[in-house]
Amino acid sequence: MIKLRDLLVAAAVAGAIAALAAPSFADPPGDYSPPADQAEMIPPPPGPTEAWAWRHGHWAWNGMQYVWVRGGYVRRIYPGAVWVSGHWAVRPGGYVWIEGHWR
Repeated sequence: MIKLRDLLVAAAVAGAIAALAAPSFADPPGDYSPPADQAEMIPPPPGPTEAWAWRHGHWAWNGMQYVWVRGGYVRRIYPGAVWVSGHWAVRPGGYVWIEGHWR
């Protein structure tokens, strides 16, 4: 049984991660593509593996340049939930960040 407290904590963590990953001002200008992802060492999860999912690190646009946002564990919002990583997508006029989400 999922407890309301666990759902609220998961929502707060997901919101904090999204706030860190969101571009500060706007998406990068024009054809300014993000750098290649950095390799990260994935540490063991902070608890039972079925309760946590790894969120890979990614590049975020801070309004002037790309900055690396390190990966980290996020608590699953329900048993069996799968984290779909965010990614940069090419759109007319440049790149846009597509937020990660649960599936």
